[in-house]
Amino acid sequence: MDWLILSLLVPFLSFFSFLFCINLMATHIFGIVITLLNAYILFVIARKLDCEYPWFAFIPILNVLLLFEMTGKPYSWFFLLFVPLLGFAITAMLWMEVASDLGLSPYLGVLFLFPLLGMMSQTYIAWKGKPVNPGHYSPDRRRRYA
Repeated sequence: MDWLILSLLVPFLSFFSFLFCINLMATHIFGIVITLLNAYILFVIARKLDCEYPWFAFIPILNVLLLFEMTGKPYSWFFLLFVPLLGFAITAMLWMEVASDLGLSPYLGVLFLFPLLGMMSQTYIAWKGKPVNPGHYSPDRRRRYA
């Protein structure tokens, strides 16, 4: 009797495992697309600010260092991002400075703290912002703070 029940359940279990695999694959694809979109947005902003290596936007740890380069903050602040609550404040401050460097309201940087609004504000900063002082974004600016 147990074999009969098990033989009836096997097709359903394989179907549900198939659905689970499809769901898992779709989630991974969605995550990769969002990551690449975020990297491209950061790449566009870095090119507008004349950063030395805008392609750092596509490399996981270097994209954070690129954000520090865009704002002219020292790279040592990277370790402060791991401090609870202080990391959120530093991230908001960095994006506020990027927005103001592109001639937009610094309050767009605060929106970065909220998941969906952050991505929308990043996109807005990338496509609507124009550099206020293009000569200001040089490698020498970064070396001042080192």
